Amino acid sequence: MAPSELKDIALIIMGQSPAGSLVSDDPSWGLPLLNGPSEFGASHPVPVQWTREAPRIAEPGDLLFCVRGSTTGRMNWADQRYAVGRGIAAIRPNSSNTADVMRGLIEAQLPALLQAATGSTFPNVSRDQLSELPLKLGVGVSLPAISSLLAAVREKIDLNRQMASTLEEMARALFKSWFVDFDPVHAKAEGNDTGLPADIADLFPDSFDDESLPTGWTWRRADEIADSVRSTSNPQAMPPDTPYVGLEHLPRKSLGISSHGYARQVESGKLQFKEGDLLFGKLRPYFHKVSVMPFEGIASSDIFVFRAKHKRYKGLMYFGFSEEGFVASASGASTGTRMPRAEWSFMSEQIFAIDEALVLEAFNGIALAHVEQINERLVECRKLEQLRDALLPKLLSGELRVADAENVIVAA
Repeated sequence: MAPSELKDIALIIMGQSPAGSLVSDDPSWGLPLLNGPSEFGASHPVPVQWTREAPRIAEPGDLLFCVRGSTTGRMNWADQRYAVGRGIAAIRPNSSNTADVMRGLIEAQLPALLQAATGSTFPNVSRDQLSELPLKLGVGVSLPAISSLLAAVREKIDLNRQMASTLEEMARALFKSWFVDFDPVHAKAEGNDTGLPADIADLFPDSFDDESLPTGWTWRRADEIADSVRSTSNPQAMPPDTPYVGLEHLPRKSLGISSHGYARQVESGKLQFKEGDLLFGKLRPYFHKVSVMPFEGIASSDIFVFRAKHKRYKGLMYFGFSEEGFVASASGASTGTRMPRAEWSFMSEQIFAIDEALVLEAFNGIALAHVEQINERLVECRKLEQLRDALLPKLLSGELRVADAENVIVAA
């Protein structure tokens, strides 16, 4: 008998939160705990809490589905065992051969599922709603064959994301080496090879001043590098397809962004941002949500919009304001206990050691090139996702054969 509902191909496990006294930010406590999509990454979660008690557990390969609040419907794959809190459901495919088609089926039904979710201001998807999600399959459709095709698409998407991550790591390591650890200056001062091309190495001094700064360098405050932009706009007065970025759209520890909403989906006043601005999640800043915008649009008021004072400061802003130490300082000085918020009045006073001439120019060129390539990779991811979503209904109905869909994907 052909499966007709999600429960026919998967087990639904609704999350249950452990007692607060059994939760810590210390990884030695036990299993990583997921309470909602704030911990979600591009494909897999990045946990920030751990627990000694795990009433509900997600296993590797489970699909993690947000069931509560404005982020209902967001998904990630479990890459390890997780304790899942009440904001998450773990959806476990009966067979690993159908994992990707299972997610595709859920995504195809997601608009209807969200519309049926109880609670107008705080949506809530129940176990029954997930279990009874209809699977609309054509005669003779092979779920394993479709899932294999979708898995191949996912591999291409993951590869692009990994390449984007590698590009960011390379630029971030360069920023730390040049502007935090001063590696080239130390090497030259000690008479050692910098490991850099000669034309780049020549840009660095070979000594330090009395403040332990590279000779000729200076300190610059964050507010001398970038402005916190507060221009607002009414979403209802804008074109409905204007991109909207909320905290839920900003990935953790990634300068690239691969999803966004639209102005038609929000109502209250929002901040305006331009292409090339840096968005920094001010609410619970320890989640480290800092991304470069590859387009212009509007953002939640829970986000800082930073704009470089000069083009030569863009790379410094991107990698300086997203550096672990800067984010940790912003988090440590945040106000509020339950929902802490970063304060620009404090962040603006943080200082960076820079060379106003050739070193900064050289880094800026490298940084901007890397950011451009990161965005290109993520745009490719989005195109593949859109192609997958367009092909899936036709594959499930039997209108399109798997072999024909493979040809379309190869040509993409």
